[in-house]
Amino acid sequence: MGRPVISARDLDAPRAAETARFVVAISVAEYRRAAVERLLAAGVARDRIMPLTDDHVLPILGLVFQEFGDEAAAFFVSDGCRSVFDLERRFFGDGWQAAVQALDPDLPTIAFCFFGRGGGFRRHLQGFIPGLRGKANLLALMDEKLAGEDYGIPELYMGPDTAARPGDWGVPRIDLCITAHFLPCTPPDRPKLNVLHTSFDFILEAEWILDRLETADPHYIFTSTRATYEWMRDLITRRSLQNRVCLIPGGYTRLDRNLEEAKAYGGPVDSIIYAPTLSLNAVRHHELTYSAPHAVAMLSALHEAFEDLEIVFRPHPNDMALLQAGRDDELAQPFLDALALCERLPRLKLDAGKTRYMESYNRAHLMISDTSSTAYTYALSTLRPVVFFSPRDREVREIFSRDSFFIRDRQRVGAVAESVPQMVSQARTMLTEAPRWRERIAAYRAEVCFHMGETDHYFQESLADILAERRNPDWLHLNWEESGE
Repeated sequence: MGRPVISARDLDAPRAAETARFVVAISVAEYRRAAVERLLAAGVARDRIMPLTDDHVLPILGLVFQEFGDEAAAFFVSDGCRSVFDLERRFFGDGWQAAVQALDPDLPTIAFCFFGRGGGFRRHLQGFIPGLRGKANLLALMDEKLAGEDYGIPELYMGPDTAARPGDWGVPRIDLCITAHFLPCTPPDRPKLNVLHTSFDFILEAEWILDRLETADPHYIFTSTRATYEWMRDLITRRSLQNRVCLIPGGYTRLDRNLEEAKAYGGPVDSIIYAPTLSLNAVRHHELTYSAPHAVAMLSALHEAFEDLEIVFRPHPNDMALLQAGRDDELAQPFLDALALCERLPRLKLDAGKTRYMESYNRAHLMISDTSSTAYTYALSTLRPVVFFSPRDREVREIFSRDSFFIRDRQRVGAVAESVPQMVSQARTMLTEAPRWRERIAAYRAEVCFHMGETDHYFQESLADILAERRNPDWLHLNWEESGE
């Protein structure tokens, strides 16, 4: 938006008088309310203050201003705009109305919630759509526009907060919300199906997920592998949750698509790919688990050591979106340096794709990663190994091994490197042992994956129980008796 960021305590009377709209972007509710009170105390009228609930509101704001420019800016500071919802309704409300009017009242309504930067993990859910056509009203709720990702269902542009209040945009009832993210984006009293977008436990943000497990009742969690099932089973027992939660040993829809693409691929295998974990959040223990601070040294060493191969750098799509939006701080600097390196080295290529990665994966002999679940996704999709870069691995194992399949099972699909030279050495060895790794990873894949190749079919078989909120003997239910059926 090109506007200054200031502290409320630095606000003086002249600036307060000349500013048409104050946006309070503080995710912690207590601090957000305090900032609003400081603005009020400084003489700012309440109707000139727009608090944002969390970071997840920013993508829809970005879309509005990107699409409508000066018109959006003029409306944003007008008397008609008092909230993000007013802004969304002004520019996308006609699309909402058209979609709502087309709903068949005799069919259940299922909403696919594609939220979160980097595409909302929509390709993890696309396989469910064909089997639902004609059986339900289907809506796609989203805050980004992506070329080539049209699934032939009505697309309604809004943020997660608005998606959670369907009555506000004209839908009296949503029978099921399906999402691949834990963002609060669904009505709290309606069924929500969380389809895990990771193949393995994501060890760094357990508390963030726990804080969002009570955002729906019932809250179904469609786990991808034995690792994610055990991970979620542990998480739901860490707190005394008040809502109904159900774990479904479902399968990994994205892996099924990946296996089809890997089988059909007939092109060259001529690269090594480096794919670090989501790294622009200062989560607990990130100094132990992020490889990004070493990215330039890693990429430079790989480029020098493997002269006949391309080296591909694939940042997490969410990080890439933030970098493209201008993120520039201590956590971003290693990425900015790595992106600059991509411009200088002839065989170092950037893969900035949001939702499509199999072309890069199919071409790679092996992957370099850290604590990213994509390391296991790559291995399970291609049957090729991973070097897990972990300079402080003794501490990582001490903290995470007991609770994390990810950390315990790394040697099942690859090897751990504690330095850049060791990373290069292990990569050299792996290039000579491809058949052994293929056999080893195939056996592991058969051991950990649910309904491999049949995830979409299992979802369709499960849908009746989900819509009826009915117990299934193959699923793990929490609080079902207490809340009723």
